[in-house]
Amino acid sequence: MKKYYVFILLSFISFNNLLVAQTNELNILSESIFIIDGHTHHGFPSLDSSEVMSEMKYLRTLGYNAIVHELPIERSETDDLYKRVSNELFRLEELSENNEFFEITKYPKSFSEVPESEKIHCMFAIEHFRGSIFNEDTSIIRKYGELGVQYITLVNTEYDRLFTTSNDISVLSKFGKEVIDKMNEIGISIDISHMSEEDMLEVITYSKSPVIASHSSGAEISLSEDNLSNKVLYQLKENRGLVLLSFRQNRLFNTDDKIEDGVEKFIDHVDYLKSIIGINKIGIGTDIQANGKYMASGLSHEQTFQNIANALSKRGYTQAEIEKIFYKNYLDFVNKN
Repeated sequence: MKKYYVFILLSFISFNNLLVAQTNELNILSESIFIIDGHTHHGFPSLDSSEVMSEMKYLRTLGYNAIVHELPIERSETDDLYKRVSNELFRLEELSENNEFFEITKYPKSFSEVPESEKIHCMFAIEHFRGSIFNEDTSIIRKYGELGVQYITLVNTEYDRLFTTSNDISVLSKFGKEVIDKMNEIGISIDISHMSEEDMLEVITYSKSPVIASHSSGAEISLSEDNLSNKVLYQLKENRGLVLLSFRQNRLFNTDDKIEDGVEKFIDHVDYLKSIIGINKIGIGTDIQANGKYMASGLSHEQTFQNIANALSKRGYTQAEIEKIFYKNYLDFVNKN
């Protein structure tokens, strides 16, 4: 009988030690998490101070430390995008002064280490579908670079005519190649998130610099229109490009899927991308907007990133790998390009 009680006691102690070890592991993750969201429309709904502070406060509750916010904020058609973007950034810099929620960080290369400020560090990119981005003039790309633009989402539209058709195949136009050459030269990354597969492959193959898919997922798991096929992923691997995984339901799930836990589905995409492009080329680009209205279940509340970290840990990811996904891979990408 004594041996029986000793066995129970030892079993209890071992189980308790396991729980303590697991709890300590989660606490370590919690204390060390730093989050960079490489593609967001949430944070600057307008240039009104009260609206901005409200959205920044919401991002703080979600655990954000840094974001790349898409410009322009005003999404209507314009024939002078540069003027609109520069005016918006001027106003945002005014709003950033003497506030407790955010600061403008134009150049993440200035991060020698992860910033320690409690303010959200705000960087910017361009995604625009209602008008020309370049106005048939590649010199404007340098001006975008001087504003601190991280990347520009290239699209196949009639506005900039970056693509043309040859033998019923979409190929880069002369101007499209000039745009890519200039972006490579200036150091503004090319975002391929809103292209067809053939256009993605054209751009990846032509670009001398690594490209980014700022808010995508794997088409093998979810056949969303803009998700990345295996052919694109393998080409991205050769290009040393970066994929930022979206939190949007229509990026993570097929339309006929049974909608389940978004956290686990997100990690399914991480697992798959890791198997093709490797752990060093995966980050987060949630595409969050409207207080998480379009996010998959479980991916828009204050425990989201902790839950993702815990779930990744359970699937065998190390703390170092989790940190790569959450921020290090993005910083490494921009610091090398």
